[in-house]
Amino acid sequence: MELTSAWLIAGSALFALGLLGGVAYLLRVDRLRRRAESHYRGLFENSFDAVFVLDAQNRIVDANPRAVALVGESKATILGWDLAKLRGLIGEYGSQVDLSDLGREGVLRNSVTFPSPGGAPRTLEICATRTPGGGCQVALREITEARLYEQSLRNKAETLQAIIDAVPAEIAVVDQQGMILQVNHAWRGSMPPGKATPNAGVGLAYAEVRAADDLEAVGEGLGSVLAGRVSHFDREYAVTGRQGIRWYRLLVSPLPDGAVVMHIETTDQHFTAALLEKANETLQAIIEGSPLPIFALTHDGVVTSWNASAAALFGWTAEEVLGDLVPWGWPLPKGERSEATVKTKSGGQVEIRCWTRALHGGYVRICEDLTETKRLERQLQQSQKMEAVGQLAGGVAHEFSNLLTVILGFGHVLTSELEEGSAHQANAYEVVRAAERGAGLTRQLLALGRRQVVEPRAIDLNETVLNVGRMLEHVLGEQIHWQSELDATVPQIFADPGQVEQVILNLALNAKDAMPSGGTLTLRTSGPEALPSGQAGGDFVRLTVIDEGHGMSDEVKTHIFEPFFTTKAPGQGTGLGLAMVYGIVRKSGGEINVQSVTGQGTRFDVFFPALRPRMEEQPRAAAGVGRRGSEMILVLEDEAGVRDLLRDSLERRGYRVLTAATFAEARTLFERHRREISLLLTDVIVPQGNVGEMAREFEGRQPGLRVIYMSGYPESVLEQQRISGVFLPKPFTPGELADRLRSVLDGGK
Repeated sequence: MELTSAWLIAGSALFALGLLGGVAYLLRVDRLRRRAESHYRGLFENSFDAVFVLDAQNRIVDANPRAVALVGESKATILGWDLAKLRGLIGEYGSQVDLSDLGREGVLRNSVTFPSPGGAPRTLEICATRTPGGGCQVALREITEARLYEQSLRNKAETLQAIIDAVPAEIAVVDQQGMILQVNHAWRGSMPPGKATPNAGVGLAYAEVRAADDLEAVGEGLGSVLAGRVSHFDREYAVTGRQGIRWYRLLVSPLPDGAVVMHIETTDQHFTAALLEKANETLQAIIEGSPLPIFALTHDGVVTSWNASAAALFGWTAEEVLGDLVPWGWPLPKGERSEATVKTKSGGQVEIRCWTRALHGGYVRICEDLTETKRLERQLQQSQKMEAVGQLAGGVAHEFSNLLTVILGFGHVLTSELEEGSAHQANAYEVVRAAERGAGLTRQLLALGRRQVVEPRAIDLNETVLNVGRMLEHVLGEQIHWQSELDATVPQIFADPGQVEQVILNLALNAKDAMPSGGTLTLRTSGPEALPSGQAGGDFVRLTVIDEGHGMSDEVKTHIFEPFFTTKAPGQGTGLGLAMVYGIVRKSGGEINVQSVTGQGTRFDVFFPALRPRMEEQPRAAAGVGRRGSEMILVLEDEAGVRDLLRDSLERRGYRVLTAATFAEARTLFERHRREISLLLTDVIVPQGNVGEMAREFEGRQPGLRVIYMSGYPESVLEQQRISGVFLPKPFTPGELADRLRSVLDGGK
């Protein structure tokens, strides 16, 4: 009994303990449930998604604040709504919220895009999950910005792909392990035979899709960049194939998780560079071999190129000028074509013409040495000036010759008619002598114009110097001593003796003017030798005239041979002396040079053509004696004074004379007396007609008719007028006229 009671007590106690334990467990479970519900409710209420809870009949039994805001009604209002009404709340696109598939999967995900009132499309992501009891929980999340961001990334990726596809270089993006992630269009087209794949190697290792030559060249660069040993790799390499050698440039740049590899074919650039190098070598050879100085300068005047001709002309070598300013210290004018005078290294000056072309960073100049050209131009200008003055002088001499012919002619008539030894005859002789001096001046003017009637022949220059020397003792005065240094072996020269004497006399008078206080004048002969200028071949004899006078400046030396140039005071010099010397020497086929320094005297070197072997000098013809005749002479002369002189002189010697001043008068007289006229005496130049044509006409109509042509111009005027015949130069004396007339009539010249 006691034992049974004890067991009952113990059993009751255990039951009570068990009951208490179960209650405690239930209480703990309830606390956990409430905590979970509180946590869920917190997540539910604060979710950024709009969450609706539906029961098994698809009626809304709960909705969080974001869902209430989405619907726009109060929570109490929407509770109990079915799914169809919920679809209507989100517009026509709500029909896409279809929960029919929840039975099979238990989870449904979908998205809906629809226009919003603001105009921009909106996108909602729908996520439905089956809940215990047959209901479901529907979460709506707006992913508009996320979708826009994703689209932006896709657009950027497509843009990047389009950009790299447009690049002609082969481009591949690899990851840290060298696997190809992305390639461009050029890469796809360059896949070597046997290694081409549908995706052009994307997803494969770089080594699996490139040629062996590429791998050998690229391995170091790609490995170094991926390993972080270098930040950038740039190298050129060559690949040998069936098309020959192809050149590439490899560029490898790091990316956050890999690298970008770029292959640029540079074969054309190598070919172009080779051609350019060859062209540069050719151009440099042309520049160096050019006879023209060529140099290049920066805009600041620093020399960057200097050829051999520039070094030869200016004196500075390329090593001396490259990198420095132009040697003469200032840039030349920058016009496309310019001229300048610049100094040389030796201190001299050269005249140059430059052509300028712009270059990048400067300009290049091609120069021409004008020093000799300018000197010749000045000589040409001097010669043209002398020629112009000479033509003027020749014209004056022609007119003067007519006057002198009248003066000399009537002067001789007077001297023959006046009483011998009378004062009147002496006066007449003075007139004749003055006219003869005028004739000498005429010869000087003709010599200046190179129109003098000369008689060149073989003469001994030494003998001529001595003959003039006898005259110099009276001309130079007591203060000036003259001496001769004559080479006895010099050959004869071919020139007019009177002109050579005139050259010596004029140079001696020039020396006298240069030595007002006295000094020594030296006359020297030497030769044969060549001309210093080399302008004519053959041998020449040199006549040297040296004085100890005051000398000449460079400026004076450039003008000394100009007509009428003189350093004397007005009225003390004509300025024709040296100009006449220049004209005589040039006409003789020679050359004259001058050397002079102020305060150190002057030296003239005159060169005359030499003759070999020596020729015997021929005696000059005897002067006329004025022989007589009885023939009829037709005279055509437009100058009345000369015409009257001719009539008087010829009639005094027995001739019958017909005179005409014009062609018409001459033709009339010829028609009347054609059978009686024996000789036509005519001036070469008569106004309003051609003397030669008239003379040929008369000769054709009167066989045996003789013709003599007169002129104050030299005999070359006949050739200019296309006339051939006997020539009588003016001025002449009545006796010389009568002798020439008689000679022609008797069948001679």
